Amino acid sequence: MLEDVQNGLADLDVSQLKIINQQSGIIEYPRSTSVYPHWGFLVSPNVPEEVKQAVINALLELSPNHPSALAADIKGFVTAKDYNVVKQAINSLKTATDIKK
Repeated sequence: MLEDVQNGLADLDVSQLKIINQQSGIIEYPRSTSVYPHWGFLVSPNVPEEVKQAVINALLELSPNHPSALAADIKGFVTAKDYNVVKQAINSLKTATDIKK
């Protein structure tokens, strides 16, 4: 986000900021928080296995320079190691229970 913000604000110099509890991993940007999946992709159990695998392969092979990725302003897709972290984050914010009430 810092790099995206800096692109819009000429007077922000992200090199002057300190990342506390810096994390590393699947994304190249400096950060202090966990990375959560942004775009979940679900497959109906009725979809044939070969179609499911073809779609999964296409999503995982989507490069950041592909026209579809550029149009969507995304870098591509990765396999979520544990999607439960999203559920836990929502529950910790009590967002899910607030919405249901």
